[in-house]
Formats: sequence, C-alpha cells, structure tokens
Amino acid sequence: MQVNAPEEMVTKRPKIGGLRTIAVFKLLKSFVLLCTAAGIFKMVNQDLSELLWRWVDFLRLDSGDRYVASVLIRAEDMNPEKMKVLGWLTLCYAMIFLTEGAGLWLGLRWAEWLTVIVTASFVPVECYEIAKHANAIKIGLLCVNLAIFAYLIWYIRRDRRAGARTA
Repeated sequence: MQVNAPEEMVTKRPKIGGLRTIAVFKLLKSFVLLCTAAGIFKMVNQDLSELLWRWVDFLRLDSGDRYVASVLIRAEDMNPEKMKVLGWLTLCYAMIFLTEGAGLWLGLRWAEWLTVIVTASFVPVECYEIAKHANAIKIGLLCVNLAIFAYLIWYIRRDRRAGARTA
C-alpha cells in the first residue's frame, strides 16, 4: 500500500534568495554538527577531562574562569555511555538541519513547514537560556531564528494568497 503526500506538499516552488539563504544557514549548521558528532564519537573512549586540561594549558586559559571551570567540571562527569548519547543526539540534530536545508534548497513546500516547526520549537529553549544567562551570542541566535520563522510564515502566507487569487 503506497501513501502519497498531497501534491501541494511535494510541489517544487521557485527558488528565491531568502529560502536559499536559510537553506545555506541550515546546511552550515548541519555540517558543524556532523563534525561535532564525529569528534564526540572519536573521544568516546578517551579521558575527556584530561584532554580538556591539556587544551586549557596549551591555550593558556585561566582554569579559574567561570566558563572554563564549568566546562572542566562537566567533563569530569562524562563517561563513555553519556558521550555516545551526546554523539547520537548531535547527529540527530545534524540530520534534521540537513533535511531542512536540502528541502529548502530544492524549493520543496514540506521543507518550509518543517523549518517553521523546528525553528519555532527552539524559541522557548532559547528564551529560557537567555533568562538564565544572557549573552550576545544567545540573543543573536534567538534573533536569527525569529527572523527565519517570521520570513517563512510571511512567505508561506503570501504564496497561499497568491494561489487563492489564481484559482
């Protein structure tokens, strides 16, 4: 038994700059996460705490710094099982971003909706993180995600109205 998606969800749409820009952003995030997952899996059987201490010494970082100390403390709590879980979660996020990016690049309507849903799902988490410890990077990421969300909603609604006029 074959189930077919509604034609409007698989129809290719004209490729425009905004969608392509978002696609590149999603594909870059996917690439970074794929590299991160590969690094995590490579370090599964290593002593992460010792490795990070060597990097702190090599880079001449202040181990008393709040951020450096936080990373070092968390690294001591990591074991091979937690590393594997972290690696798989990172790989799953990479695959989601890869799917979004490829679908948007190809101009597929379902990718627009997937990106709206995934992007909107990150907003509450980002707001919580900003409420805990605000910094420019977190605020910047929230602004980028809100801009992507708003643009895609506008684009989908505009396209729907244009389709209603031609029908």
